[in-house]
Amino acid sequence: MALRLLDLIAGTTAVDLEWIDAERFRRAETHFRKHDDQAFSFTDCTSFIVMHQLGVSQVITSTEHFRIAGFEVRPEDG
Repeated sequence: MALRLLDLIAGTTAVDLEWIDAERFRRAETHFRKHDDQAFSFTDCTSFIVMHQLGVSQVITSTEHFRIAGFEVRPEDG
């Protein structure tokens, strides 16, 4: 199943993969440390950094972490 998903992603233009380079990693680490009072995971913080860089303001998720970080969460009842 996972291999099929990778094949689908590789074969479509509907999905963009964003790589985490050293600068993005450093920014995510800084955010993670700055907000250690929150239950954000390092993956959450990495997502926040990339989303800000790409100008993404809405996210489909069931976690409150993105709302706390200032993103518009869909569905609204999270």
